[in-house]
Amino acid sequence: VACNMLGFVAYMQMDYDAALCWYDEVDGQAGCELERLVADVGRMNVYLRIADNLAFYNCRVRAMKRLAHIIEEVEFFSPAERARLQSAVNDLHMVTALHHYMVGQRPEARAEMDRVADDDALRADSSQWLMAQYLKGIGLGMDGDTYEQRVLRRYTHLNSCLRTSREGGYGYFEGLSSSGLAELLADSLRR
Repeated sequence: VACNMLGFVAYMQMDYDAALCWYDEVDGQAGCELERLVADVGRMNVYLRIADNLAFYNCRVRAMKRLAHIIEEVEFFSPAERARLQSAVNDLHMVTALHHYMVGQRPEARAEMDRVADDDALRADSSQWLMAQYLKGIGLGMDGDTYEQRVLRRYTHLNSCLRTSREGGYGYFEGLSSSGLAELLADSLRR
């Protein structure tokens, strides 16, 4: 758990080499498939950021296999382990959605966002909630009657992500949401 947390901190600080080292440490020390799943999802985030598509897909395949094995034993999990599993599954779907979005596969990205459980656990985890807000802000998992309604909802999600990340000192999400807002406004001006 500690190695996964340190990997996440390194990732948020954009020290991707250190993050990968911490995630590799999980595989070397953990006998827990749940923690290995969390490490795989962490690696997927890193590989997405450094644009290593082959490594991303290898990690995703490994994560999906681990998840299938974990689901078979979920009835024996404690409530804390179930919450950790739900968090890992949400992360898995969100990073996959972002990857699909970045390579231009919008329907697949929306389908992944539909699998994210929007519940109290998501809202309680600041970084997950911010990522969900960002993904909704770039248009994933969002349908509307008119173009103006969709733009307004996207703006609301991105603005919420920006304000919360500034208040909480989440520079990574502040950058993502600022970029998303700039893109949304530029697109609106072009139209």
